[in-house]
Parts: sequence; structure tokens; C-alpha cells
Amino acid sequence: MGSLPALFLPVPSVGGLLALARFVLTLIAARCVSENQKGAELWKDMLVSMVTAIGGVLAGSSLLSGALRSMQLSDLNFADFGRRFNPSTVPPRTG
Repeated sequence: MGSLPALFLPVPSVGGLLALARFVLTLIAARCVSENQKGAELWKDMLVSMVTAIGGVLAGSSLLSGALRSMQLSDLNFADFGRRFNPSTVPPRTG
């Protein structure tokens, strides 16, 4: 069920929508199976796992964002390396 939409994930305009549709269809399928089995354990476990997954993605992205901000990579400009480079400051070869 999830393998075909995953092929379109690299396509920016279609990938996000198909990933969201796959997520919703997975939740609907789990609910239908849970209702057919006359037990709510599957549905509850699926909801807990989805909430945990979303929380993990949010926590990981905030950690990565904080790490990048602490390194101040947002102020990094690669054009500065060309202007600041001075060959006379390179240490001579030894050996």
C-alpha cells in the first residue's frame, strides 16, 4: 500500500500530497481492521505509534535546527573564503 506513493516522494509537487494520502489511508485501514476484529487494541496502538512518530520528527527537527543555529551556519557565506584567502599565510612544506 505504501510502496507506490513512496516512489513519488522525491517529486516536490506530488510527493508530499501522496505521502499525506498514504498516511491517512493507513489510519483508515487500521481502523477498519480493528473494527472487523472487534477489538480496539490495534487502533489504539496505531494512534500511539503515529503520535510518537510525529513527536519524534518534531523533536529531531528542532534538535537539528538548534544545532545548526548554535554553529551559526546561517551567517556563513562561501564567497568570503575567496576574498580572505591569502597564499602567504599557508605554512611552507616540510619534508
